Amino acid sequence: MHQNSTTTCQIDASKFREMESELAKYRAEDTDLHRQIHRMEGEHLRALMGAEESGYAKGLRDGKELQAA
Repeated sequence: MHQNSTTTCQIDASKFREMESELAKYRAEDTDLHRQIHRMEGEHLRALMGAEESGYAKGLRDGKELQAA
């Protein structure tokens, strides 16, 4: 415990329950930060898949052009 922090016996019960709730959310990886990280990971994955699909489609087009020539 840090010397400047409030001792447990002096913390208001409702504030203590709020801290317990926040800790439970953190342990369950269900905080706003965790949700933002998961959202960003999803967006990044969709962007990667889109770029891969575009590259594959370009490869198919280029292959057909070479075959026609």
